[in-house]
Amino acid sequence: ILGTAAYMSPEQARGKAVDKRADIWAFGAVLYEMLTGRRAFDGDDVTTTLAAVLKDDVKWADLPAETPPGLVTLIRRCLERDPKLRLRDIGEARLLLSNPQTMSGSPPPSGSAAEPRKRRERAVWMALGVVGALWIATLVPALRYFRAAPEPGRIQFEAATSSADTFLNAALSPDGRFLAYIDGYSGSYVVWIRPLDGSPARPLPATADAGQLFWAPDSQRLAVFVNGTLKTIDVSGSRVQDICRIDEILRGGTWNRTGDIVFAKGTVASRLFRVRESGGTPVEIARPDASRQETGLGFPTFLPNGRHFLYLSTSVDLARRAIYASSLDGGAPTLIVASESMPVYASGWLLYVHGGTLLAHEFDAGRLRLRGAAVSLEDGVMAGVVNNGRYAFSASDTGLLAFRTGFATHAGADLTWVGRDGKAVATVGDNRPYTQIRLSPDEKRVVFSQPDPRGPGSALWTIDLASNITSQLTVDVAAAGDPVWSPSSDTVAFEASPNGHLDLFRQTVGDRSMTSIYASPDDPKWLDDWSRDGQFLLFHLPTPARLYFVPVTGGTPTLLTETRQSLDGAHFSPDGKWVTYMTNESGSYEVWVAAFPAFDHRRQVSANGGGQAFWRGDGRELFYLSPDGKMMSVSAALDAAHPDALEFRAPVMLFQSPIARPNLGIDQYAVTRDGRRFLFVVPHPEANAPPTSSITVRVNWTSGLKK
Repeated sequence: ILGTAAYMSPEQARGKAVDKRADIWAFGAVLYEMLTGRRAFDGDDVTTTLAAVLKDDVKWADLPAETPPGLVTLIRRCLERDPKLRLRDIGEARLLLSNPQTMSGSPPPSGSAAEPRKRRERAVWMALGVVGALWIATLVPALRYFRAAPEPGRIQFEAATSSADTFLNAALSPDGRFLAYIDGYSGSYVVWIRPLDGSPARPLPATADAGQLFWAPDSQRLAVFVNGTLKTIDVSGSRVQDICRIDEILRGGTWNRTGDIVFAKGTVASRLFRVRESGGTPVEIARPDASRQETGLGFPTFLPNGRHFLYLSTSVDLARRAIYASSLDGGAPTLIVASESMPVYASGWLLYVHGGTLLAHEFDAGRLRLRGAAVSLEDGVMAGVVNNGRYAFSASDTGLLAFRTGFATHAGADLTWVGRDGKAVATVGDNRPYTQIRLSPDEKRVVFSQPDPRGPGSALWTIDLASNITSQLTVDVAAAGDPVWSPSSDTVAFEASPNGHLDLFRQTVGDRSMTSIYASPDDPKWLDDWSRDGQFLLFHLPTPARLYFVPVTGGTPTLLTETRQSLDGAHFSPDGKWVTYMTNESGSYEVWVAAFPAFDHRRQVSANGGGQAFWRGDGRELFYLSPDGKMMSVSAALDAAHPDALEFRAPVMLFQSPIARPNLGIDQYAVTRDGRRFLFVVPHPEANAPPTSSITVRVNWTSGLKK
């Protein structure tokens, strides 16, 4: 919803589609206010004002007694709540205001006593005629103004999202007609298109589980990263085409007018690749340079000639992060400027963040050099929780700049014990942005990950449940995550990236040093579990999904299974003979069980979706969360006819968990060995509402900048 609440039409206040009749309503509201000195619809805040628009009657008696009857009729027609009954064309108002005699409704009064009234009426009509003509001449939908306004301006509106990071995955189209963004608050991460002519936003089909997006130069197509595949899709959503598989995480992309796409992939040691828009095998064109202590390359953006492009070089040392220019024709990269953020080029200016401020720096795209000094645009532009160089700003070549300020922080949460009846028993730890938790086998400690408060990446922490003391486990290592306990409850295995890509390590609680378990160029590697006999670790690669086990002492990993779909959340059974995991092979995430290590006797054990599956200590019960947060139980027993197989009963609901919309791929709860208590990451009440933040769009933002 965009606009000032007091002048919104009822259909706009309800979030429905609007047309010129919404502007006619606003015109009537302004005429009423001009005559009475008070708003037609008012309230103490936005909510009560919108309620007045929807329900309250206009106080017609407040109009001055000398208001011509025809003018009252005009305002009434403008303020009809039913758009079908409202004044159809603002041109009718122009004609009536230009000829007030036709609206008088009665012969003009005569006599000297009537002259003051006639003069007051004439003054009213003259004032309304002048102001009304000015209003009508400039009357356009608010966002359509963005494309035509010659003068600089800005507008702010609130956006509800699935998380504070959502607007980071947003981009203005090159022609300034659309804003594309990813929102997953309704359940699945989907691409939405918001036309900037005032039309409502709409989701694009075939974009479920979207990760990132960027525009084609014609502004009619998008490149979208969906389930490990880079696809093109037009703005109507009617045509989808696969470009290539990307078996890692996408870190930005760009598209030129001759059909070349350059993108970055990799969790930490990201590299740059080139592929044609028609599809094919991507070709690597750049990788991190150890001599510059680079840990990754990301967020490329083409310059106008379509051959050169800018990109961000990242490093563990933030002071070494910088923007470089390179070319499809090869050659050494050119250092442009030190920056902690992705580059955006628009209208002859290079936009980037340095020191937390969004800067504009005039840029000679032909000579690849900056001119003059940088100009500060905005302070506090939002960065991601893990600062990998992505910031919440985008620009078009039509003079639009969209950005979001504030901090992208995970919602605070408590760790709460819940009984098998679903009732909360106790709370441990303190309010923190817990992202994943594991309970130690002896049930004396909890290990969890959270964003590192000292810089980019995440760190692991432990809570001693007896003393309720929280201690940091990993120090001076980026992206530590996915912790799992050893059977002895004194060591934690995890993945981390001290060498530029995620590898597997272990660390004893209380120590500062970590020991390598398994390292390889594969990136990322997500750790899943530690077998109860202490011998093996389970881990998986995301795209294509491959599940492995590797000896804790190191060595070559063994492939258990591979699928083109997603796979996550693998856990050993207590006796080590079975593995439970979730996969979306059927179209939605379900919980499966397979024998270890043969990986046969596969069986789906969940119904209607599920994930985060854990075994009871005796292996005779499985727990999992449904997509709507129900704690489900599945009884397991040996199959009498087939001793090497397990028999599972139908899932039953134990209780509604305190997590209304669980992330099925992250451990948001733990269960005790006896299956009687569950430790949940319980979001604070305000986290259950969609986070909102003001998105600002600046119009003609380059006006006034000195070149």
